[in-house]
Amino acid sequence: MSRGTRRIWTGPAAIAICALFGPMASPEALAMPLAPGAVVRPFEARDTDGHDVRVGFLPGTATVLLFFLSGCSDCHDMLPEWNYAYDRRAANVRVLGVILDQEPPGFWKVMRLRFPVVRASSVSALRDLHPTRVPLTMRLRAGGTIEDLVVGLASRARLGSLFAPASGTRPISAQSPSTLLLVHD
Repeated sequence: MSRGTRRIWTGPAAIAICALFGPMASPEALAMPLAPGAVVRPFEARDTDGHDVRVGFLPGTATVLLFFLSGCSDCHDMLPEWNYAYDRRAANVRVLGVILDQEPPGFWKVMRLRFPVVRASSVSALRDLHPTRVPLTMRLRAGGTIEDLVVGLASRARLGSLFAPASGTRPISAQSPSTLLLVHD
């Protein structure tokens, strides 16, 4: 297909796609983007090794979720910046990337991400979160309340504020982010 053309799906394939993705693209979903004060419920995902995990928001921590697509050029620009911020994050800040598509072969070798990444394993998880644009950097308090978010490109200074220590919390013991944030089923 040449650049600038669109593919139109018809027949049973179109019905199946609308049934699966229709609620994500509904006017209500697009009219209600995530905003500070909204609550994100714990959700199910699959890590890049294929393990099913439950993503939660623990007491004494802040969580930064990094939503991206492997084929998104703005996301490619943000990945090194997220690596930089991840390396300098506060001890009580947990970081988790959420890849929303299937990456091409060799993606992880080329991108060399230093933060843990899970896959959105179900359409229902995406419907609950309403990630309508990427890259999306979202900071949550314990319990899943959104403190702040940035849609699109973010400067290092802006990322510094998103990866800053969790306010009003005590530092937690040094454990790996995967043990604190992800629980294998």
